Amino acid sequence: MIIERLSQEHLNIEKLLAILERELEVLDRGDRAEYEVIHAVISYFEVYPEVYHHPQEDLVFAKLRARDPAAAAKVGDLAREHQKGAQL
Repeated sequence: MIIERLSQEHLNIEKLLAILERELEVLDRGDRAEYEVIHAVISYFEVYPEVYHHPQEDLVFAKLRARDPAAAAKVGDLAREHQKGAQL
């Protein structure tokens, strides 16, 4: 159940990034973007991933690493990915 929820959240994140890109393209053309949408997407990324999503992912990954280190190694460095995402 948690894996499905995390997967759905990843899809939602991709959708939000696509929306943000589309609004930035509008700005690049010199048109008026939907600033409320941009604000909402940025607000989401300022809070949700670090407070809700990543802690859940970290718990799942820790359990995977304890049960099957080889499988966890295939996933990669989750902490580094989270840090990279936060910087972006």
